Amino acid sequence: MAKQSTISDAEWEVMEIVWGSDTPITANEVVDRLGKKHRWSPRTVKSLLNRLVKKRALGFETEGKRYLYFPGVTRAECVRSRSSSFVASVFGGRLGRCWHIS
Repeated sequence: MAKQSTISDAEWEVMEIVWGSDTPITANEVVDRLGKKHRWSPRTVKSLLNRLVKKRALGFETEGKRYLYFPGVTRAECVRSRSSSFVASVFGGRLGRCWHIS
């Protein structure tokens, strides 16, 4: 994933589904699995998948008319990226600037 790219909370949910699959997964499988938790339309899920591909967080291969998605980054890489973004935005990039409040 590019340094500047971060994933949104909704994109994170899609990534959790893909990371949890042992094999590449179709858009319809992602829609089905997220349908148990959210009421997102298939179009919304496919938009999220496309955004993640553009950010290189997901890769894909074609099988006939189907797209099979697989992780382009590990969960650990995304956690590091999110943690760095949080530290940068909340603490100006330095945890040492944090004050202890009792």
